Amino acid sequence: RFKLVFFGLVVLLASARFTDADFLDREDLADNIFEATTLDFANRDTANLTEKSLFFNIFGLQPTGFAVESVRIKKEGNLGFTYQVVVEQTLGNPALCQALQLRVMRNWQLVYESSVMAFNYSGALIEENEWHDLVMSLGLPDDAPSDLANQNCGFNIYITTMSGEQGSPFTDQEVLTSQIQTGGWL
Repeated sequence: RFKLVFFGLVVLLASARFTDADFLDREDLADNIFEATTLDFANRDTANLTEKSLFFNIFGLQPTGFAVESVRIKKEGNLGFTYQVVVEQTLGNPALCQALQLRVMRNWQLVYESSVMAFNYSGALIEENEWHDLVMSLGLPDDAPSDLANQNCGFNIYITTMSGEQGSPFTDQEVLTSQIQTGGWL
């Protein structure tokens, strides 16, 4: 009996020429919004608001000597962001780079005081036309050893921004280059 039903079904399907079946897939899309936005910031000189790429450029640095620089990190795009500032040595004597002491103030409050090579600072800029002024002094301590005389140290200060939007891939990075050369002393 099963064989007879199966045989009948095969004959029926083999003699069928077309079907009247329909397949319908419907997708309703509404309120699709595409928006382009920007994540941008600038390193600006706090005195004249010009773009800044060379930061500390010191020749003949002595123990107890120091230089002061400042940078304005300003929100210029539409997106708010968090930022991180880190330092990386690019050339010169590692001992000199470690010996250089950095003091950083934001809104005239001391936020960092230690070796320039260990500097790591984070902040956030959310509001329209918001900025942070970072005032930095770099120098050699009084007791800097004489083997650091007539040496050089080069380092970059990287300021990297990340969008404040959760899971957003938007980033931007600016680099401030610094060159330090010590003088001679006894």
